Amino acid sequence: MLALITLLLIDQYRNFSRRSLLLYAALACGIACLARYSGVALVLTGIIVLLWTGQRWRRRLVDSGIFTVFAVAPLTVWLARNAAVAGSATTRDLVFHTIPYWKWVTGLDTLASWLVTYQAHVAVKYAVGLGALVVIVVLVVLPRGTGSVRTGIVPERTPLALSIFIPCYLMTVLASITFIDAFIPLDNRLLSPLLPAIVIVVLQLGCRVLQSSSGRRQARLGLLVLVGIWLVLWTTQAVSWMVRRSRDGEWYTSAKWQGSETMAEVRRLHAEAVIYSNVPEAIYLVAGRPASPIPEVVDHHTGMDNPTYRVEMDSLRAALAGENALVAYFTSEEERRWYMPTMRELMAGADLMPFIITADGAICYRIQGLTGSRSILP
Repeated sequence: MLALITLLLIDQYRNFSRRSLLLYAALACGIACLARYSGVALVLTGIIVLLWTGQRWRRRLVDSGIFTVFAVAPLTVWLARNAAVAGSATTRDLVFHTIPYWKWVTGLDTLASWLVTYQAHVAVKYAVGLGALVVIVVLVVLPRGTGSVRTGIVPERTPLALSIFIPCYLMTVLASITFIDAFIPLDNRLLSPLLPAIVIVVLQLGCRVLQSSSGRRQARLGLLVLVGIWLVLWTTQAVSWMVRRSRDGEWYTSAKWQGSETMAEVRRLHAEAVIYSNVPEAIYLVAGRPASPIPEVVDHHTGMDNPTYRVEMDSLRAALAGENALVAYFTSEEERRWYMPTMRELMAGADLMPFIITADGAICYRIQGLTGSRSILP
């Protein structure tokens, strides 16, 4: 929402050249950057639009400077606060990561799913996606056919900021994956800011086709039919999603986690139990118990082997020597948490032994720490 407000205000500033609109756009952009760091794509979009359009270069430079200062000020203050509180703990090394093939496929599959349904066959998704791309290109270059000069159907005041935001956001996300965090997925959540921008731009192009005197009746009718089909598909998906989520929940509120046998055993542990887990956030959110993560074999931010894995494993082994320390391991998460050791690897590395084995995991203790009373057992 903040991104749309920022982009629409920038386009309104192009229409009316009122500095107040520019300041409002910068304020919305600054708040968006605080909400998600990928909001820096809005800053890049605003700078490009303000430098691209306008009459005098001096005015363009001043406008882009005002927008940049006010847009990045909130994020700068926030980062300075983080650096003052946590020091070097807030820094992250820039490391080049090659984006794997499967992640590109996931991104393309997400974009194609917006045109049909997420359950559709991959061939159908890509065929429809390619067709939609061809239609958009045709809409952009299609001539009006009126007057002595043949120009594109895109009007002079097209939503330029929305159009430029699409590649800017993609570049921001891809750059983040390549240099900052290799774990960032190209899924529906990460790419969702593109959807409203794409819809608005395509609808604007479609409206120009409907208004164009050169547009044949069949073409206009076909465009309306395609839009109608798309709306029906999205409405069907939305209703289906709401029904499933109201019945089964979502993520940690889902039946999988609420009915987890391992989580039930965690709930029954004594309040003094010190818990380590491969899914510590699930234990905190579902069972209301604090938990610490086990060491990562692969640093999920860089995609490289964790150089301190052995040291962290030794620290975990020492911590598990205490009477109240244990590991709650969820085997159902082994595939998704590929960067963490499997249960077999963890048991061998930390000298663990399962005391309680469930359908989706186990509660484990260190073998050498089995002396004394185990009052924290359920």
